[in-house]
Amino acid sequence: MNKKITLIILPLLVLYFAWPFYSANALFNAIYEQDSESVNDKIDFPSLRSSLKEQLNANMLNTISTGEMKDNPFSGLALAFVPKLIDSAVDAYVTPAGLKNMISEQEGEANEPLSFDDVSYAFFKNPTKFKITANDVDMTFRLTDWTWKLTDLIIPVDELNK
Repeated sequence: MNKKITLIILPLLVLYFAWPFYSANALFNAIYEQDSESVNDKIDFPSLRSSLKEQLNANMLNTISTGEMKDNPFSGLALAFVPKLIDSAVDAYVTPAGLKNMISEQEGEANEPLSFDDVSYAFFKNPTKFKITANDVDMTFRLTDWTWKLTDLIIPVDELNK
């Protein structure tokens, strides 16, 4: 009886652990092939927008308050308006339609798709959350509605400042 249970549970566990890798690879290939419909199915846009807004606002506020604008008399005005501008830009561009436009504008410019050689870290954070780091970008996938979707993207600060 124990062998039968093991023969059932072991393959299910292997499939479960391979599933987020498969989903991430499918997203990378869809981006490379410029298949916007497949990309849209693999991204949780509200979560991704929230993540990017937090990241961009924190970076911009840090730049304004500690950078060259620190002593600028208009830095207070910038601190008031920049978060609203970032939120509006992220809301406008991080959408299925915005992503489709960005992908179509890159026609002929696509690099090689990400491969497992590019991955420096991949691990389950909990049973429904999986983190992958590839090319210094952290991507978090979450299991929602029986599908692994990209919910969080953390871009290195030096890339944000370009």
